[in-house]
Amino acid sequence: MRPKITSCKSVARSLRYNEQKVDRGTAECLTAANFLKDRERLTVEEKLHCFERRMQLNERVSTNLHITLNFDPRDNLSNERMRQIAKMYMDDIGFGRQPYLVYRHHDAGHPHCHIVSTHIRSDGSPIDLYNIGRRESLNAGNLSVYLLRRSGRTGLFLLVFHTILGRLRQMDDFEEFKTRSLTIETKRKRILVAIDGEVSVLESPLEYRIHAGKLKVIAPAKNS
Repeated sequence: MRPKITSCKSVARSLRYNEQKVDRGTAECLTAANFLKDRERLTVEEKLHCFERRMQLNERVSTNLHITLNFDPRDNLSNERMRQIAKMYMDDIGFGRQPYLVYRHHDAGHPHCHIVSTHIRSDGSPIDLYNIGRRESLNAGNLSVYLLRRSGRTGLFLLVFHTILGRLRQMDDFEEFKTRSLTIETKRKRILVAIDGEVSVLESPLEYRIHAGKLKVIAPAKNS
């Protein structure tokens, strides 16, 4: 699975984009999570009203969340399985209690779904977008991978500049996805790699894999 996270200033536009595909028969709404009504009873106006009410709680936040989960063309996913994956993903990035809609699209050569949500909580506070991609646990067997959208010296300078000024936005400056293994190929045979703060010289390609359940953690009991 390869997620794509984008910010959108118009939740109405994102909602209309998906609902128009539903009307044309090229998409279907799989989930309406944390709404006052069940998915089958919700109208488009009620979906939009729910998001707009959240936005009114914090007028300083002008963007909403539009996520695409893309799967391998060989994946034979039922609607129920895609619904489960979308729920696990939203829980994993800290949006499990937010209102969100999951639309499955049938107009591409691979299975995929679109998720529309907001990062404004019910009390008006915004969800810290730096936590997108964080893991609730370490035993899920996933690597969280972050890709810089900026490249070159100028891009890195702007990234540091945004960080210092507190303007760093993960959805604009990073691309994030999860995987169990990763291969990085470079033009150079040897490259400098930072590992736990120490710089080492490694040969390309770099191979990363995660072994689920291998880390043992001693923690106090919940009742202690």
